[in-house]
Formats: sequence, C-alpha cells, structure tokens
Amino acid sequence: MAQIVITDGYALINAVNESAACTGITVDYKAEIKDVTAYGATSHAKIGGMKDWSMKFEFNLDYASSANEGRFFALIGTSVAVEVRPTSGARGTSNPAYVGTGIVEGYQPVSGKVGDQAKASLSISCSNGVALQRLTA
Repeated sequence: MAQIVITDGYALINAVNESAACTGITVDYKAEIKDVTAYGATSHAKIGGMKDWSMKFEFNLDYASSANEGRFFALIGTSVAVEVRPTSGARGTSNPAYVGTGIVEGYQPVSGKVGDQAKASLSISCSNGVALQRLTA
C-alpha cells in the first residue's frame, strides 16, 4: 500500500480553486446508526441509516478586495459545489475526488492573537440530500 504525505491538496469551492491559500482540509463522511434491537435480544442490533458529510477548510487569509476573504464572506448560507483531492493531480484511483453540493455554514474571518498569521476556517455540509461522491475519473 502506498503512503503519501499531503503537501499538494486540491480545494475547489464554488468553482474557484482555493488550493494556493489552503493549509488544511478535513472531509467527514458518516452514516446514522439506527438501533433495531427487539425484545428478547441479549445484545444490540444496528443498521446504517441516512448518510451525511461535511468539509472543513483552513486558509491563509488575504483581505484584498479580490482575494479569498471577500469570497468566503459572501458564501455564508449559500449552497456551493465542492471538490477535494489529496493532490492537485488529475482524478484517478490513487487520487480520488470527493465531490458534493453543500451549504456554507460557518466562517471565521478574524481569528488569532497578536503576532499570528491571519487564518480562517470555512465549514461546509451537505445541503441537497445527495451523498458525497467519490470519483476516480
């Protein structure tokens, strides 16, 4: 099994490649777990339910008028297309893309102590009832 170190992640948000300022990406994909245990059982029985996903991004911020801070601020509460890959290379079996449509639910335009670099986090979660796609082509 090949191991990689993520040094060249790919983050496409609302059709804008934000990778150059991105310093961290987390994709969370999960399913609800439903308890279907009936009387007489001696252990729980469970099944998978509805799926859900979210993504969290960390960015170096740029407050210039045409830079990422203004774009992110305008996205709060809106639905956007997102695509994340471990590297900026083409989609493939060793570089899958995680693609979905999500609502931008959180953004921190100012965060830090004196002397810190201006950074921000952006949170996006599933908004259209469609499970996260894993694409290799």
